[in-house]
Amino acid sequence: MKIGLCDDQEIFLNRLGKIMETAAKQANVKMVIQVFHRASDLLEYCKYNKDLDIVVLDIVMDINGIEVAKRIRERNNYIKIVFFSNYEHFAVQGYTVKATRYLLKTDSEKKLVEAVKELLEDCQKERGKVFLEQIGSRVIPIPFSDVMYVETYTRKTKLHTRTGEYISNKNMKGHTNILTDMRFGRCHAAYMVNMDYIKEIRGLELLLDNGEIIGISKGKRKAFMEQYLQYMNSLLR
Repeated sequence: MKIGLCDDQEIFLNRLGKIMETAAKQANVKMVIQVFHRASDLLEYCKYNKDLDIVVLDIVMDINGIEVAKRIRERNNYIKIVFFSNYEHFAVQGYTVKATRYLLKTDSEKKLVEAVKELLEDCQKERGKVFLEQIGSRVIPIPFSDVMYVETYTRKTKLHTRTGEYISNKNMKGHTNILTDMRFGRCHAAYMVNMDYIKEIRGLELLLDNGEIIGISKGKRKAFMEQYLQYMNSLLR
């Protein structure tokens, strides 16, 4: 797992590095750390590379941390973004960039280590979660995180993933029984969406990161919105 740490203050970079190393040992996760002393350096790196699994950054730097996260998110929807800041009131803005965690520099070492350990363990579990799908004569493993949405397709379903589209012999109920993570929600009888790919909700429409628009039925909107808010809150716990 590769993690980028970005802060313009050396003292916090050193502290954060030690916290990450302690948490990685406790979580039994192999980790490589890349340090960035300026937000502009991090942006330049992310412009040409997509090998960071997690990026941890401050809010107040040469470029505002929220703005940095927005630019990173435009290029990479799969990276985990974590804010490490002195200012609690910025936490709400983390929703706009789908921040995974918001850590306070004023928190105790023990609390920060525990939070980072939980984050690393969650990432490991997510990377390891796959299901087998029979596509014609082939059986292929599909990571949960790769599934953007599932739609009904005659009596079958169509899987829309990061790597392509697949016609599945399973019906929607079959996929609902497999994709049980909180991030998967039924917004419509014909659709089940991975909330990690939602860019914006507009009335009865979902705008996805790839520009596609998915409809929300009136009957499912209330329950779907409650699940979406619960999921977003869980990311910022």
